[in-house]
Amino acid sequence: MINNNNNNNININININGNNNSNSRVERRMKIMIDHFKTNLNEMSIDKYFQIPDTKITLTQIKFNELILKYKYDNYILVNIHNLPIDLNMKCLSYLYEYSFAIYKVKIPEDYPFKPPFWILENVKTNIKWNHLFAAHFQNHRYMMSWSPSLSLEKDVLNMIEAIDKTKNIP
Repeated sequence: MINNNNNNNININININGNNNSNSRVERRMKIMIDHFKTNLNEMSIDKYFQIPDTKITLTQIKFNELILKYKYDNYILVNIHNLPIDLNMKCLSYLYEYSFAIYKVKIPEDYPFKPPFWILENVKTNIKWNHLFAAHFQNHRYMMSWSPSLSLEKDVLNMIEAIDKTKNIP
């Protein structure tokens, strides 16, 4: 069991057992992909690496072929109404807080990179118009139309973040 837990928000838990060569090949391939991504991150968080403001992104490996992407967006809208007491201003600010939290699961097929990964929306909590389900559908549809085995895990995560951002204001 390998457990790497650095500041760059990628956790790896891989069990390699020698009873199935195809699974062990896939496990080794996944470990190499994640190690390469961690090397590129160079101790930065994923949101800082991709320079995405107001978000917190974590990537966790739960099985050798399943990853969890947690996407959290927080935005406080600061407003100060001059003739209002501070208590009422604070109450108004409490209604102007925008948040969105989504958990996506990505399933990596055994013949990856020749077949694309499959993204699934696991959970979502939001108070703004943000269609996270459409983001997973958009990502899967994009890969069905034009998948390239040269895409790395890093680019796949960036494509998913782009899909999430594109669906921000879709009702």
